[in-house]
Amino acid sequence: MVSLRFHEGRKACFLVLCLFYGLLFLPSCSKDGDEDVLPPDSGIQDGSGESQENEEGSHSQPGKDLLLGTWGLIHSVSDEWKTVITFNEDGTYTASDYYIDMNGEYTEFEGTSEGRYDFDGVSLSIKLGSGEGTVLTGDYEVLVLTQSELRIKSENYEAHGTKESGTGEGGEDGNRGPVSEAFMGNGTKTDPYLIMTAADLRKLSDDVRNGTSFRGVFFRMENDIVINRNVLTSAGNLNGSGNNFEQWIPIGAEKTPFSGSFDGNGYSIKGIYIDADEDDSNIWGLFGCCTGSISNLDLKDSFIRGRGNIGGIVGGKYEILGDMKDDYSPKLFHCRNYATIEAIGKTSYIGGCVGRCSYAMIDHCANYGILLSDNDNSTVGGGIAGATNGTLVLNCYNEGDINTVRGGGIAGFLSEDGRMENCFNNGCIETKTAGGLCVLASINSSIVNCVNYGEVFGRGVGDAICPNVQSTDLSFVYYLETSVTTDSEDGISMTAKQMKGTSFLKTLNSNAKNLGSDYDRWITGKDGFPVLEWSEEL
Repeated sequence: MVSLRFHEGRKACFLVLCLFYGLLFLPSCSKDGDEDVLPPDSGIQDGSGESQENEEGSHSQPGKDLLLGTWGLIHSVSDEWKTVITFNEDGTYTASDYYIDMNGEYTEFEGTSEGRYDFDGVSLSIKLGSGEGTVLTGDYEVLVLTQSELRIKSENYEAHGTKESGTGEGGEDGNRGPVSEAFMGNGTKTDPYLIMTAADLRKLSDDVRNGTSFRGVFFRMENDIVINRNVLTSAGNLNGSGNNFEQWIPIGAEKTPFSGSFDGNGYSIKGIYIDADEDDSNIWGLFGCCTGSISNLDLKDSFIRGRGNIGGIVGGKYEILGDMKDDYSPKLFHCRNYATIEAIGKTSYIGGCVGRCSYAMIDHCANYGILLSDNDNSTVGGGIAGATNGTLVLNCYNEGDINTVRGGGIAGFLSEDGRMENCFNNGCIETKTAGGLCVLASINSSIVNCVNYGEVFGRGVGDAICPNVQSTDLSFVYYLETSVTTDSEDGISMTAKQMKGTSFLKTLNSNAKNLGSDYDRWITGKDGFPVLEWSEEL
């Protein structure tokens, strides 16, 4: 539900901007000599725009059938404003204007306004109706109109968006919100499909669930997106019973994985809520099963509870076989998780970013979320990943607390040719079997240039680095001597003074440089301990 509070100041500012750009008073017309270039399927015909007479003598308006319905239009004057407008067949419209705050939350102004519109296939006039009307009131040139995309323009102002349809209410998906009919864009690297609203994100979930893998297809977020509000308390616990929240359907499943490229573009997704049945062992997360790439995305104010492979960003990432592997190997880049993740029932693998993955790359990712599980199961948890196989984890860090049966600061299991490089843990690991960096490092795996200064409390076994090392290469691995009550058999113990010294910082950076150009620099963090440079971006 949106808030009905009226922010006089913000709307006044927006109206001033509209006046400045000519929205309210400048007519919409093409400049002399300009030609409109319309897509073949636009539904808009070239010509004068006059109504055309059919064989029976009645008049039709080209493209009007495409215009009918509900559109979510973002304003080019300021992307902090959106109008949801419904064009009815009888020439009337209803509209609601929203202000989008810095947290991605919507505040509705004035409630719903009503009025009339004229559309001749080329020009659209939205007339002042009851109340103060919508901020879209004015005359426009229609640049693009398809079944899924609308772009309108006055002389110096544009609004654009996609058609929104369906609520899912009363269906098998419970209290699900609207689902877009189509994406804006073409899905190419230079013109990706745009994820602008929660409705677009639901459409992506539906399309992948119905069998479209989107392999080789590109997506890019254009706004922060909110599915539910106030899912977590300030302590990171579920806010209430969760009965009023929309249950999120993960993007991709084991038989229908997401194989495209999803760029969060530095925006965040908030309000993912999943509360799965204990008997339903599956793949849970914002994305379920993914064999593509996900980048530049934060997941905030979210709660995921279930059994199986569970991750904040991705439940499971698996190897792509064949000739696509080199170009499209699974990759998670520059993603941060703030969600609380809880495992229930029997064996689960849970991670702040990824639940379980094979032959993937996790680069520049971080976890701030809480990981939990029942004490009587065999859950394995890791700040970045619950279990990895043949996966490279680099330039990652964990600040979240982990309270599972078995838990590691960066990874739970680092298995068979797995590599952990240039990472640090500052989260508190309080589990039955605890490791500052991981719980198990199996044959042929390696840990290089990593640091743990988070507290490690093993209710059974605790180790500042890893309690179970099997033929693993540990090189330049360091831990704070007070992070555990007993010395670790692996790694180099350091005092706080040594760890905060400039000579140690130089050592870490020298090691990182020797690893290659893809490895992040170390700097002194706010509390004096070394951190990766990119971690200070917040």
